[in-house]
Amino acid sequence: MPRAAGSPWLAAYNGLPWALIWHSGGMESRVDLDRVAALISRHAIAWDRAGLMVDPLTWRDVGEPWPFPLREDRSQVVEADSVGVAIRKHEQEGDS
Repeated sequence: MPRAAGSPWLAAYNGLPWALIWHSGGMESRVDLDRVAALISRHAIAWDRAGLMVDPLTWRDVGEPWPFPLREDRSQVVEADSVGVAIRKHEQEGDS
């Protein structure tokens, strides 16, 4: 997998929607963000049933200038490097 010039970050793998991955010199791994989003969505059903407020998934688009925007519509993301969701219970909030 190619590295971004002069950077410890790995470039996208053959144009596939993989996240950029920090390379510390140890083992490398790639994450399919669409699979992660599907997994989060499946868990969201149980979180909702447990009384938690689950916001829509957001995708960080590093294909846009800084600050990288968060988008809810995956089809509008040029280059995703992160997917997440905010989860709340009353006044408490967490991110996944």
